[in-house]
Amino acid sequence: MAKPLGREWYLFRRLTCLPTPGRKVMENNHRLEGAGMFIIWSGWGALTLLILGIVTAVVTMLLQVIFMAIGLPQLVALGLAPALLAAAALNWYVGKRMNNTPRRELIDSATGERVILQRRHTLFWIKMEYWSVPVALLGLVWLIVSIVALTTP
Repeated sequence: MAKPLGREWYLFRRLTCLPTPGRKVMENNHRLEGAGMFIIWSGWGALTLLILGIVTAVVTMLLQVIFMAIGLPQLVALGLAPALLAAAALNWYVGKRMNNTPRRELIDSATGERVILQRRHTLFWIKMEYWSVPVALLGLVWLIVSIVALTTP
């Protein structure tokens, strides 16, 4: 059995409900696979899934409670659009902050070459903040579809 990878392993072990017999972990690639599914991330890129999931769920539930309280249950379906937009905005902010850390330049004493070190936080090789674009587009599409559905008799 492979040994755990640290924080990333714990986070995805808690997030994914994959059966344990088919699970494999490759330490170098930060790759989790099993049951026909795999997730690849570097740094804190896995946080993207957590941010998008939690923010979407919380905002959707809050808007559902608000719409029901004011007597407009037909607007409940509309609540997913602002939830996705809020999740995309928070993910963009967190991703930009985390991926804008200063670089470190080192000089290899053996070869004299410059080595630049910089932390990257990616999910499937895409930076965290760039995942906000398709989520925001999905939110806009949901908003348009919901408005059309509400206005069509």
